Amino acid sequence: MIEDNPADARLIKESIQDTHDNFHLDWKERLSAGILFLEETYVDAILVDLNLSDSRGLETFTKINEKFSEKPIIVLTGLNDKELAYRAVREGAQDYLIKGEVDGRLLGRCIRYSIERKKNEIALLKSNQSEQASRAQYKQVVSMISDIVWRYDVNAKGEPVGSYISPVADRMLGLPDGTIGDSFDKYFSYVHPDDLPALQKMLAEGIQKLEKDKTAEYRLQKAGGTTLWVRSSGSAYREADGQVKAFGTTSEITERKQADEALRESEAKYRLLVENLNEGIWMIDEKAVTTFVNPRMAKMLGYTKEEMLGKHLFSFMDKQGVQIATQKLALRQQGIGEQHDFEFMHRDGTRIYARLETSPLLDIVGNYRGALAGVQDITENRRSEEALRETKEYLDKLISYANAPIIVWDPQRRITRFNAAFERLTGYKAEEVLSNDLSMLFPEASRADSLRKIESSLQGEQWVSVEIPVLKKNGEERIILWNSANIYAESGKLPAIIAQGQDITDLKRTADALQLANRKLQLLSSITRHDILNQITVLQLYLELAKDHSIDTSSIDYLEKLESATKEIQRHVEFTRQYEKPKAVKPTWQTVSGAILKASSGKLPVRDECSGLYLYADPMLEKVFSNLMDNTIRHGERATLVHTYYRTLGDDITIIWEDDGIGIPEDEKKKIFLQGFGRNTGFGLFLCKESLSITGIEIKETGTYGEGARFEITVPYGMWRTIKPDKG
Repeated sequence: MIEDNPADARLIKESIQDTHDNFHLDWKERLSAGILFLEETYVDAILVDLNLSDSRGLETFTKINEKFSEKPIIVLTGLNDKELAYRAVREGAQDYLIKGEVDGRLLGRCIRYSIERKKNEIALLKSNQSEQASRAQYKQVVSMISDIVWRYDVNAKGEPVGSYISPVADRMLGLPDGTIGDSFDKYFSYVHPDDLPALQKMLAEGIQKLEKDKTAEYRLQKAGGTTLWVRSSGSAYREADGQVKAFGTTSEITERKQADEALRESEAKYRLLVENLNEGIWMIDEKAVTTFVNPRMAKMLGYTKEEMLGKHLFSFMDKQGVQIATQKLALRQQGIGEQHDFEFMHRDGTRIYARLETSPLLDIVGNYRGALAGVQDITENRRSEEALRETKEYLDKLISYANAPIIVWDPQRRITRFNAAFERLTGYKAEEVLSNDLSMLFPEASRADSLRKIESSLQGEQWVSVEIPVLKKNGEERIILWNSANIYAESGKLPAIIAQGQDITDLKRTADALQLANRKLQLLSSITRHDILNQITVLQLYLELAKDHSIDTSSIDYLEKLESATKEIQRHVEFTRQYEKPKAVKPTWQTVSGAILKASSGKLPVRDECSGLYLYADPMLEKVFSNLMDNTIRHGERATLVHTYYRTLGDDITIIWEDDGIGIPEDEKKKIFLQGFGRNTGFGLFLCKESLSITGIEIKETGTYGEGARFEITVPYGMWRTIKPDKG
C-alpha cells in the first residue's frame, strides 16, 4: 500500500485484519519508496492513493501501471476524488475504494476479485497470443473464476467472425448452463434496455479505435426479474491478418453499487438536514480556514456561503474576539469541546451574539483536523436581556429615590424592598428589615387587624387608601394611608406585593382637633338655637294675644308683619339645624349610583349610568341628588325622566343630571344657587353647592331653556375613582 496519510493507512490496516484472509500488508508513504519496494519484492496486489506528497492525480496511477502492469492495482480515493478514481479504472485499475467507507468484508472481496480478474486477463492474453494454447485448457481456466470472460473478433471489414462468453454468465444471470453460449446477442438481451445502446456503442468504438482497458458499468436483468450491476473491462488489438480481437472480463459490482447509493442517499439526507437547519453550522480545518457553512450560518453574518468558504475564522470578529477565539482553538486542538457565547461581526459592522456548541474534529489516530460548531443567534435575546436589565435598574432607582415610602414583600410576608423614604419614616435601615416578617412594622394593638388586611391583599384584593398604623424604631406610632398592588408573573404566580404609603398622622390629628371643635360648636349652636326658638315661641304667643285684643285695624296690620318677620327668623334658625351636621362629619368615599337611587326612590324614574363611580364627598351627597330631584319635580313642570351619567375631562370627571322638563331661564342659571333666591327660599340648591364645595366639587346648570334642566357636577382628580362592578 502506498498512502501518505497515517490515519488512512491505519484504517486500511485494521480493515485488512478484519478480512480473515491472511493478507500481509506492507506500507510506504511516498510513490518513489513504493516503486523501489515493488522492484525488489513480490506482491499480489497494489493499493495506491492517487494524491501523494511526491505525485498527484492520474499521473500516480500511470507511473506505477507502466512498471507493474501485471499486478492488479486498486485505487484509494476520498469522497471528493470519485471522478479521478473512475478515470483510473478506465485506464486499467482493477477497482477503487473510498477511504473512510471501507470495511473488512468489502476490502477482502475487492482484493480477491482484483487478483482473480488480473490473473484471468493475463491468462486470456497469453492464450490469444500463443498458437499452441489449448482451447480446452482456456475454457477450463476461465470457468473456474467468478468473473465472466469474453472475447469478440471482427475481420478487417468489421464483420463479426467469432466470439466467446464463459459459462459464468449463465450462473450470474441464474440461467441453465449453455443458455447464453457464445452469443453476444443473447447476452445483450439481458442488458437493461436503458443501458444497452451505450454499451454497444462503447464496444464498437473500442474495436474501431483499438482502445485499451476500456470499462463500462451497466445493469443486467436476471431470469427471476432482479437487477444486478456489473462492470466490464476490456482491450482490443489487431493481428497481422487484420483481424481485431477484443477481450475482457465482466464482474458483478451490485454490492458496491448499493453501498455507493446508500452513501449518496445518506449524504443527500445529511446535506438536506444541514442546509435547512434553523441553526448555523460552521466547519473549519486545522488552520481555522472555513471549509463548510450552511445557508443559515452565512445569512446570520450577512454573507453567502461562497463568500465565507476559504476565509479564516478570524475574518468574522474584532481584535478582542480574535484573542478569545485563539484561546478557544487551543482547547479544540487538545480535543476539548464546549458550549460558550461569542460575539461575531456582521458584514454591516453590527455585532451578532451567538451561542456555540463546539466539537473538535480528530482523525483515527487522534490528530486535530479542525472543528465543527452549531451556532445559535441569540442577538435578540441579549438585547432583550439588556433592555430588561436597564429597565430593572431604572425601576430600582425609581423605587429607591422616590419621596413616597415604598415597600415590597413576598407571599410569605418577607420584606424584599425598603426604600430610603421608608427608612426616614420608620427610622429603620433597609438591612434591618429585609427578609424579616412584615409584622415587625405594626404596633401590637393593631397588628392582627393589619395582618388581616395583608392576607386579603394576597387573595387579590387591591387596597385603596387603607389606613394602617406603622411602628417606628423608637416606638412612635404613625398612621399611614396605603395603596397596594399585586405583582403577577407571566405564569400567573404572585411573587410580590408592592405598597406605597403616605404619612397622614399630622393630618389625622388636625382632623380630630377640627372634629372636636365642630362638636363643641354644634353643641353651642344647638343650645343657642334652642334658646332662640324658645324666645320666638314666646314672641309668637304674645303677638297672637296682641292681635286678639287689638281693635285698631292699622295695629293688626303691624302685628301681622311682625308675625311674618318672626316666622322668617324661625326658618333661618331651623336651617342652621340642617347645615350644622355636615360640618361635624368628615367626607367619605360614597357610591354615586347608591346616592342617586336613595334620593330618587318613589319619585321620577332615573336612567342611571354611573355604576362603579365613587366620590370622596360630604355625607350630604345623597341630599344633593335629593334636592336636584325636588328641583326637577317642583320646577320641571312636564318632567317625566331623569338621566344621569359621567364623562372624563383630563384628570377630572363631570357627572351630568339631565331631565326632560321645561328647564331654567338663562338669566337665572347663576342665581338659583344663591341663598334665598326663588319661590322656595333657594335653600336646596344653595345647600347643594356649599356641601359639594367642601371637597372641591363644583356644580353648575348648563341646560337649554325649553328642553330641560342639565346640572354638571365637576369632580377634581383625587376625589373620584372607578371600581369595576362585581358581576357575581
